[in-house]
Amino acid sequence: MAQFSKEELSFVEDLPKHVEIECPVCLNVLTDPYIVSCCGYNFCGSCFEIVKASINGSCPMCKEKEYQAIPDKKCSRIINGLEVYCSNKEKGCQWKGELKNISTHRNKEKREGECQYEEVKCRYKKCRERKQRRYLKDHEDNKCLQRPFECQYCKIKHTFVSITEYHYDRCRQYPVTCPKKCSSTTMPRYKITENIHINECPLEPVDCQFDEYLPKSLKIFGKLTYKAITWPTNRERDVKVDTDVPLLGDTESTYQPLPHDILNGIISCEGTLPQGVIKIELARHMTFMIDTATIYT
Repeated sequence: MAQFSKEELSFVEDLPKHVEIECPVCLNVLTDPYIVSCCGYNFCGSCFEIVKASINGSCPMCKEKEYQAIPDKKCSRIINGLEVYCSNKEKGCQWKGELKNISTHRNKEKREGECQYEEVKCRYKKCRERKQRRYLKDHEDNKCLQRPFECQYCKIKHTFVSITEYHYDRCRQYPVTCPKKCSSTTMPRYKITENIHINECPLEPVDCQFDEYLPKSLKIFGKLTYKAITWPTNRERDVKVDTDVPLLGDTESTYQPLPHDILNGIISCEGTLPQGVIKIELARHMTFMIDTATIYT
């Protein structure tokens, strides 16, 4: 019989006053009791073995060193026959029976057992939450965050918490909506991340089929000749820039006519200017006064 403390048990009837059921060593209810010849006290069988193996081996109660000890079958029969309620009575268990059977009824710390109100640990090591046996199956099958779980979209398997809190954010097959909110309901994520849906989305901008007939605004470069600003002014000299110089930073086209004075400051130019509005004037470049410029695209 497993060991129980007196406070842990709920007896159906009051204990007889002349019956002592506690072991004076472990203070639990006597289990496999022994009686000693020196003072007549009872000890658990396991406690008596510990006492005898100690340094002096004397009786814990009367300190006698020479004594005999034998199993007390009468005491064992009385204790084992005491009627008790299940320790889980307050949780709802209605069982009552002899003390010798309560260990089998409860089957402490085991998944299987008669008492459905006994708390046991979840089978999954990263969880180990304690649940009453009657709730254990539902917890492990449907509620445990560490239970095995399969992504319903790509079929990969991991724990429930890993799939739902981390994997879904990266799953290629997870259903998502078009970022442009087109009429498509949902689609696998990879169609967005791998730019597949872009060829199907009705809201994706496309080039006009008549685009070749519209005026273009291209980036404009030039090879410029400057007059350097020096002191005194009579020492001005031409400075030739041989590398391509981007004349304009923003060449977005608005398909408007090009103003006639958009290139003020250029004395002469060669080549054909592109159509479209160029959004900045070209008059000075750094500290040099522009003298001539060859414009090209």
